[in-house]
Amino acid sequence: MQVQIANSSHVEALLALARRTFVDTYAIYNTPENLQLYLDTNFTPAIMAGELSEKGSTYLVGFEDNTMIAFAKIRTIDTILEDSEAAEIQRIYVDQSYHSKGLGSVMMQACIDYAKQQGFKKIGLGVWENNPKAIAFYTKWGFEKVGVHSFVLGSEEQNDFILLKNL
Repeated sequence: MQVQIANSSHVEALLALARRTFVDTYAIYNTPENLQLYLDTNFTPAIMAGELSEKGSTYLVGFEDNTMIAFAKIRTIDTILEDSEAAEIQRIYVDQSYHSKGLGSVMMQACIDYAKQQGFKKIGLGVWENNPKAIAFYTKWGFEKVGVHSFVLGSEEQNDFILLKNL
């Protein structure tokens, strides 16, 4: 898989992948109404285009045979971490048909490398408290729980663990 920084030409493919991977990950845990409300509020062409050009927001995208199969969104300002030395991974997903091939690790390493290149000493993220597979993955990478924050999905408030790793 080749990883690169996304640009405006990636909006359509990135949006389709983001919507699909979010649904694949969370549909069984949430009502269809809350899931649709979240998608309609957070994953639109205008929002995606804005995020791609927003200061402090970078998307890394992974391609295999010219098909986008993975992405990560990194924030370097206005993060949930409240730590100027820490970049935040806001999203990191691999297309479900490519799971169990080590591509999550490729994307995580790309995020870590990007954060280091930008001069950050730490990297963190929020992960839903009821996602043990993701929590295990992040723990394996050396992330440690440092807090909790609220995450609203549709009309439901949920809790995310805040995890942090020194680089």
